[in-house]
Amino acid sequence: MKDFEMACLLEVNDIKIDVIDAIRSSIMNSNNFLDLITDDLLVKSYCSKHNIKITDKELQLAADELRYELSLESVEDLKVWLSDRFMTLFSFQEGLHLQILKNKIYHSFSQEEIKVYFLEHKLEFEKVELYNISVSEKTLADELFSQITEDEENFHVLAMEYSNDLETKHLGGYSGFFSRQNLTGEIEVELFKANKNDILGPFCLGENFFIFKIASIVEADMLEQINYIRQKLYDLVIEKIRLKSSIHYHIFDE
Repeated sequence: MKDFEMACLLEVNDIKIDVIDAIRSSIMNSNNFLDLITDDLLVKSYCSKHNIKITDKELQLAADELRYELSLESVEDLKVWLSDRFMTLFSFQEGLHLQILKNKIYHSFSQEEIKVYFLEHKLEFEKVELYNISVSEKTLADELFSQITEDEENFHVLAMEYSNDLETKHLGGYSGFFSRQNLTGEIEVELFKANKNDILGPFCLGENFFIFKIASIVEADMLEQINYIRQKLYDLVIEKIRLKSSIHYHIFDE
């Protein structure tokens, strides 16, 4: 550990910090540096075990694409870019190599695996599009609800007149899309079993009472969620490897 303690990572106005103190500082500040580095090694371990390899052609193509995205047209441009980021050509290639391995894992999941995950989590992908009227008094909420459902008063006109939700009242109460995770138990159940144009409420949320109008119910669509599902499956793979791996941070050895 002494070698690490002696290795100065950074100096600002004659104030220095060594490598191990910098890492501990990042941990103290909830920086996930160690987790990210650990995940990188887990990816390499997984790919080695499953014989996932990268060809020189794939590496060169990734390098060319990145240089194009960053407008690094010449070798000199690349050298300047690397120098500005304290990187070497080797570290640049290593970074690309790792990213390609991650992409290979990310794209390795079959349609059947994606479908299974989608069906198991289908409810999470449903959304409801809402309008709302928010008021601070229950008697007013009850009166507005009665006017809308019994007297057929216009929901949006009443929202603009009475709602205390400053972000939505000028939009006639339009609130946008919400998933089940955004809603509390009772409200989630009521809203997701409703139909378009249904009026529901009043519901007490915090210090206000809400009346909702259903603009639409958006059914879960697997095609729209493929990238999200791939990422979730990727995260599950990494977590499974982590649980089975021996991980030791030698830098903290006494």
